[in-house]
Amino acid sequence: MLPDGNAVRAVVFGSGGTGDCLVRGPLPRSVLIDMTRLSAGHARARRAARERGVAMLDAPVSGGVRKARDATLSIMVGGDAHNIARCRPILESMGRQIFLTGPLGSGHAMKAINNYVSAAGLVAAAEGVLAAQRFGLDPGNVVDISTRRPG
Repeated sequence: MLPDGNAVRAVVFGSGGTGDCLVRGPLPRSVLIDMTRLSAGHARARRAARERGVAMLDAPVSGGVRKARDATLSIMVGGDAHNIARCRPILESMGRQIFLTGPLGSGHAMKAINNYVSAAGLVAAAEGVLAAQRFGLDPGNVVDISTRRPG
C-alpha cells in the first residue's frame, strides 16, 4: 500500500519510467493490487501489467491511519473475481470489510463516490450547525446530539 500514484509508478516502472522494475520479471500468476487513490498513471500501470502477464486489482481503502494500524480498513476492490478470490486472504489481513465493486477500475470509482458522499455529509452538518445558531441553539449541543448513536 503506497501513498500515491507517483509511488506506484516508481515501483511498477522503476524510477526512470522504463517499465522494468516490478513487472520486469513477475512470478507466474502474479497479481498487482493497487491500493492508492486513483491517479493519472493508473491506466498506464494497468496496461504495463497486462502486457507482462500480471493481473491487477484496484483496491483503495477507507478508514485512515488508525484503522490501518488495527487492520480494520474498509477495502473497495475491483477486478476479476478469480483474482479477487485468490487475493482475499491478503485483503482480509488489512481490512474488516471487503466490498466487491465490479470490474477493474470500479474500486477507484467507488472510492471517489465514497469521498463525495462523505464531503456532502460534512457540508450538510456545517449547514445544520449554522441553522442551529440562527435558532439560538448551542452548536456544541447540536453536534453532540446529531453524532450520538442510538442505543
